[in-house]
Parts: sequence; structure tokens; C-alpha cells
Amino acid sequence: TYAIYSRQALDLLEQVVEFLRGYKKQRSQLALDKYIEVTPRNGKYSDEMKSRREQFGENFFDITT
Repeated sequence: TYAIYSRQALDLLEQVVEFLRGYKKQRSQLALDKYIEVTPRNGKYSDEMKSRREQFGENFFDITT
């Protein structure tokens, strides 16, 4: 089984985003634009970063159809 995570997944997503449609394309573009900004490499969140990450999640799942 082959698995990719985090930044590797973003690299793959960048290659396929142009072929997606609808909300999947919008969510993918948001992830590509903002994921690295709101995700620290060491996984430790300050209060501000945690708030920004939660807002990112809300914005991501608000994109529907």
C-alpha cells in the first residue's frame, strides 16, 4: 500500500487540481493556498495559530456543491 501525507499530498494535489470540478476544485485551491500558512512544521500551535487553523477548517468545509 502506498500512502502520502501532509506536504507530499499537497504536491500531488497541485498536479491534479486542474482536473477537478466544483467544490472539490475550490477546496483543493484553498488547501493549496492556505494549508502551509496555518500548519506549523513542528505541530505546535500558539493560540493565534490554533485560531487561524480552526478558521481554515471552517472555511474549507463551508465550501459545498
